[in-house]
Amino acid sequence: SALSLNDVKINSLSGTVKAINGSTIILKINESDERTAETDSQTKIYILEQKSPEQYQKEVEEYNKKTQEQNNGRLTPGKISGAPLVSNLSLEAFTKKIGSLADIKNGITITVVAAEDIKDAKQFKALDIIIPPPVVTR
Repeated sequence: SALSLNDVKINSLSGTVKAINGSTIILKINESDERTAETDSQTKIYILEQKSPEQYQKEVEEYNKKTQEQNNGRLTPGKISGAPLVSNLSLEAFTKKIGSLADIKNGITITVVAAEDIKDAKQFKALDIIIPPPVVTR
């Protein structure tokens, strides 16, 4: 049986902040969909900051070097290694800073992550809130 869209669980939503009432955020997902996210002392708020191209480039080179070292140490011709390539290396274009409720402003777009399936929940508790970097228009 094919998975219908109804079976898909959603635990994060992005939307525009419409209002902030104390620790409650009203999020506008689209024209007809508004949700209420409740925050408390357990809610983690992250601000993503774009890394500078220089810093990112440096990390890409570092990453390539480490990947190369991992490969060289593992691959022997004619022998298939049973150990998977351990990828604890990840490339992030953003740095994460800890933010607070004060960083959430009306009109910005945020992503709210919940513990449960919030596809149809009009109101839910936010575990994490991610504030993306402002869009740089050139």
